[in-house]
Amino acid sequence: MRHEGVLESQIFYLLGTKPVWDERGKVVGVDVVPRAQLGRPRVDIVIASASEGLFANLTRLMDDAVQKVKALDEADNQVRQHYLATKAALIARGVPAEDADRMAGVRIFDEPPGIYNLNTSSIVAKSGSWDDEAGFANDYIRKMGHGYGNGYWGEPMPDVFAMALSGTRPRFMARSIMTICSCIWAALRQRSAGWTARRPNCSSPTAATPESPP
Repeated sequence: MRHEGVLESQIFYLLGTKPVWDERGKVVGVDVVPRAQLGRPRVDIVIASASEGLFANLTRLMDDAVQKVKALDEADNQVRQHYLATKAALIARGVPAEDADRMAGVRIFDEPPGIYNLNTSSIVAKSGSWDDEAGFANDYIRKMGHGYGNGYWGEPMPDVFAMALSGTRPRFMARSIMTICSCIWAALRQRSAGWTARRPNCSSPTAATPESPP
Protein backbone atom coordinates (compact mmCIF):
# COMPACT_ATOMS: atom_id res chain seq x y z
CA MET A 1 0.00 0.00 0.00
CA ARG A 2 2.72 2.44 0.94
CA HIS A 3 4.55 2.24 -2.36
CA GLU A 4 1.26 3.40 -3.93
CA GLY A 5 1.17 0.84 -6.72
CA VAL A 6 4.61 1.54 -8.18
CA LEU A 7 5.59 -2.14 -8.42
CA GLU A 8 2.26 -3.14 -9.93
CA SER A 9 2.69 -0.35 -12.47
CA GLN A 10 6.06 -1.82 -13.40
CA ILE A 11 4.43 -5.20 -13.97
CA PHE A 12 1.82 -3.71 -16.29
CA TYR A 13 4.56 -1.79 -18.12
CA LEU A 14 6.80 -4.82 -18.61
CA LEU A 15 3.89 -6.81 -20.01
CA GLY A 16 3.07 -4.00 -22.40
CA THR A 17 -0.29 -3.19 -20.84
CA LYS A 18 -1.88 -0.19 -19.16
CA PRO A 19 -4.61 0.25 -16.56
CA VAL A 20 -8.08 1.52 -17.43
CA TRP A 21 -9.64 4.07 -15.05
CA ASP A 22 -13.28 4.92 -14.58
CA GLU A 23 -14.63 8.45 -14.19
CA ARG A 24 -13.86 8.35 -10.46
CA GLY A 25 -10.19 7.47 -10.99
CA LYS A 26 -10.54 3.82 -9.98
CA VAL A 27 -8.69 1.16 -11.98
CA VAL A 28 -11.35 -1.10 -13.46
CA GLY A 29 -9.51 -3.01 -16.18
CA VAL A 30 -6.41 -3.50 -18.29
CA ASP A 31 -5.74 -2.68 -21.94
CA VAL A 32 -2.98 -4.09 -24.14
CA VAL A 33 -0.60 -1.59 -25.72
CA PRO A 34 -0.27 -2.45 -29.46
CA ARG A 35 3.14 -3.86 -30.39
CA ALA A 36 3.83 -1.06 -32.89
CA GLN A 37 3.16 1.55 -30.22
CA LEU A 38 5.08 -0.39 -27.55
CA GLY A 39 8.28 -0.45 -29.60
CA ARG A 40 9.90 -3.36 -27.71
CA PRO A 41 9.30 -7.03 -26.83
CA ARG A 42 6.92 -7.81 -24.00
CA VAL A 43 8.74 -9.05 -20.89
CA ASP A 44 7.45 -12.11 -19.05
CA ILE A 45 7.03 -11.86 -15.28
CA VAL A 46 6.49 -14.05 -12.23
CA ILE A 47 4.76 -12.70 -9.14
CA ALA A 48 5.38 -14.42 -5.81
CA SER A 49 3.33 -13.30 -2.79
CA ALA A 50 0.63 -11.13 -4.32
CA SER A 51 -1.26 -10.47 -1.03
CA GLU A 52 -4.33 -11.82 -2.76
CA GLY A 53 -6.12 -12.06 0.57
CA LEU A 54 -6.07 -8.27 0.94
CA PHE A 55 -5.92 -7.29 -2.72
CA ALA A 56 -7.88 -9.91 -4.62
CA ASN A 57 -9.07 -7.31 -7.13
CA LEU A 58 -5.49 -6.28 -7.91
CA THR A 59 -4.44 -9.92 -8.25
CA ARG A 60 -7.20 -10.44 -10.81
CA LEU A 61 -6.18 -7.31 -12.72
CA MET A 62 -2.58 -8.50 -13.01
CA ASP A 63 -3.76 -11.94 -14.09
CA ASP A 64 -6.03 -10.32 -16.68
CA ALA A 65 -3.01 -8.51 -18.10
CA VAL A 66 -1.03 -11.76 -18.32
CA GLN A 67 -3.86 -13.66 -20.01
CA LYS A 68 -4.42 -10.93 -22.60
CA VAL A 69 -0.72 -10.72 -23.46
CA LYS A 70 -0.30 -14.50 -23.53
CA ALA A 71 -2.86 -14.71 -26.32
CA LEU A 72 -1.03 -12.30 -28.64
CA ASP A 73 0.68 -14.07 -31.52
CA GLU A 74 3.72 -11.78 -31.79
CA ALA A 75 7.10 -13.09 -32.92
CA ASP A 76 8.94 -11.66 -29.89
CA ASN A 77 6.22 -12.14 -27.27
CA GLN A 78 8.13 -13.82 -24.44
CA VAL A 79 5.01 -14.32 -22.36
CA ARG A 80 3.44 -16.45 -25.08
CA GLN A 81 6.73 -18.25 -25.81
CA HIS A 82 7.17 -19.31 -22.19
CA TYR A 83 3.50 -20.23 -21.84
CA LEU A 84 3.72 -22.55 -24.85
CA ALA A 85 6.99 -24.08 -23.63
CA THR A 86 5.57 -24.73 -20.16
CA LYS A 87 2.40 -26.20 -21.64
CA ALA A 88 4.41 -28.61 -23.79
CA ALA A 89 6.54 -29.64 -20.78
CA LEU A 90 3.47 -30.33 -18.65
CA ILE A 91 1.84 -32.40 -21.39
CA ALA A 92 5.08 -34.38 -21.74
CA ARG A 93 4.78 -35.17 -18.01
CA GLY A 94 1.32 -36.60 -18.52
CA VAL A 95 -0.80 -33.60 -17.52
CA PRO A 96 -4.04 -33.50 -19.57
CA ALA A 97 -3.84 -30.92 -22.36
CA GLU A 98 -6.69 -28.76 -21.00
CA ASP A 99 -5.16 -28.61 -17.51
CA ALA A 100 -1.69 -28.00 -18.94
CA ASP A 101 -3.02 -25.08 -20.98
CA ARG A 102 -4.55 -23.40 -17.92
CA MET A 103 -1.63 -24.07 -15.59
CA ALA A 104 0.96 -22.84 -18.09
CA GLY A 105 -0.75 -19.44 -18.13
CA VAL A 106 -0.38 -18.87 -14.37
CA ARG A 107 2.14 -16.21 -13.34
CA ILE A 108 0.99 -15.45 -9.78
CA PHE A 109 1.98 -17.72 -6.89
CA ASP A 110 1.66 -17.63 -3.12
CA GLU A 111 0.87 -19.74 -0.09
CA PRO A 112 -2.62 -21.33 0.13
CA PRO A 113 -5.47 -18.90 0.91
CA GLY A 114 -5.39 -17.81 4.54
CA ILE A 115 -1.96 -19.33 5.26
CA TYR A 116 0.95 -17.07 6.25
CA ASN A 117 3.70 -19.43 7.39
CA LEU A 118 6.56 -19.13 4.91
CA ASN A 119 9.11 -19.00 7.77
CA THR A 120 12.07 -18.26 5.51
CA SER A 121 13.80 -16.04 8.08
CA SER A 122 14.05 -18.90 10.59
CA ILE A 123 15.43 -21.24 7.95
CA VAL A 124 18.00 -18.70 6.78
CA ALA A 125 19.06 -18.07 10.40
CA LYS A 126 20.06 -21.73 10.58
CA SER A 127 22.00 -21.66 7.33
CA GLY A 128 25.16 -22.72 9.13
CA SER A 129 23.66 -26.19 9.49
CA TRP A 130 22.91 -26.61 5.77
CA ASP A 131 24.77 -28.98 3.50
CA ASP A 132 23.43 -27.19 0.41
CA GLU A 133 20.66 -24.82 -0.70
CA ALA A 134 18.35 -27.43 -2.22
CA GLY A 135 16.32 -28.07 0.94
CA PHE A 136 15.60 -24.39 1.48
CA ALA A 137 14.79 -23.77 -2.19
CA ASN A 138 12.49 -26.76 -2.45
CA ASP A 139 10.68 -25.87 0.78
CA TYR A 140 10.09 -22.37 -0.60
CA ILE A 141 8.72 -23.78 -3.88
CA ARG A 142 6.48 -26.23 -2.03
CA LYS A 143 4.99 -23.54 0.23
CA MET A 144 4.72 -20.81 -2.41
CA GLY A 145 3.76 -23.06 -5.30
CA HIS A 146 0.03 -22.36 -5.28
CA GLY A 147 -1.37 -20.73 -8.38
CA TYR A 148 -3.66 -17.70 -8.58
CA GLY A 149 -5.36 -16.62 -11.77
CA ASN A 150 -6.49 -18.19 -15.03
CA GLY A 151 -9.27 -20.00 -13.17
CA TYR A 152 -7.19 -21.02 -10.15
CA TRP A 153 -7.19 -19.60 -6.64
CA GLY A 154 -4.63 -21.29 -4.43
CA GLU A 155 -4.40 -24.74 -6.00
CA PRO A 156 -0.99 -26.44 -5.50
CA MET A 157 1.23 -26.48 -8.59
CA PRO A 158 4.88 -26.44 -7.42
CA ASP A 159 6.13 -27.83 -10.74
CA VAL A 160 4.64 -24.87 -12.60
CA PHE A 161 6.14 -22.42 -10.10
CA ALA A 162 9.56 -24.04 -10.49
CA MET A 163 9.30 -23.86 -14.28
CA ALA A 164 8.30 -20.21 -14.09
CA LEU A 165 11.29 -19.40 -11.87
CA SER A 166 13.76 -21.40 -13.93
CA GLY A 167 14.48 -18.59 -16.39
CA THR A 168 14.42 -15.59 -14.08
CA ARG A 169 17.20 -13.07 -13.66
CA PRO A 170 16.29 -9.61 -12.26
CA ARG A 171 14.16 -9.68 -9.10
CA PHE A 172 12.34 -6.89 -7.29
CA MET A 173 10.84 -6.88 -3.81
CA ALA A 174 8.69 -4.28 -2.07
CA ARG A 175 7.77 -4.04 1.60
CA SER A 176 4.92 -1.88 2.87
CA ILE A 177 6.49 -1.63 6.36
CA MET A 178 9.23 -3.52 8.17
CA THR A 179 6.85 -5.57 10.34
CA ILE A 180 4.39 -6.56 7.61
CA CYS A 181 6.10 -8.34 4.76
CA SER A 182 3.28 -7.93 2.28
CA CYS A 183 5.34 -8.05 -0.86
CA ILE A 184 5.33 -8.79 -4.55
CA TRP A 185 8.39 -10.28 -6.12
CA ALA A 186 8.29 -9.66 -9.85
CA ALA A 187 10.84 -11.94 -11.47
CA LEU A 188 11.54 -10.99 -15.04
CA ARG A 189 12.09 -13.91 -17.31
CA GLN A 190 14.26 -13.01 -20.30
CA ARG A 191 15.85 -16.17 -21.59
CA SER A 192 16.28 -14.73 -25.06
CA ALA A 193 18.44 -11.82 -26.25
CA GLY A 194 21.49 -13.21 -24.46
CA TRP A 195 19.95 -13.37 -20.97
CA THR A 196 20.38 -16.79 -19.37
CA ALA A 197 19.98 -17.75 -15.76
CA ARG A 198 18.84 -20.72 -13.70
CA ARG A 199 17.49 -21.06 -10.21
CA PRO A 200 20.52 -22.17 -8.14
CA ASN A 201 20.78 -25.75 -6.89
CA CYS A 202 17.10 -26.62 -7.13
CA SER A 203 17.48 -30.01 -8.73
CA SER A 204 14.45 -31.79 -7.29
CA PRO A 205 11.96 -33.71 -9.45
CA THR A 206 9.57 -30.78 -9.11
CA ALA A 207 12.04 -28.27 -10.49
CA ALA A 208 12.41 -29.24 -14.13
CA THR A 209 13.33 -26.47 -16.54
CA PRO A 210 11.46 -26.33 -19.87
CA GLU A 211 13.57 -25.71 -22.91
CA SER A 212 13.35 -22.19 -24.28
CA PRO A 213 11.32 -22.05 -27.48
CA PRO A 214 13.27 -21.36 -30.67
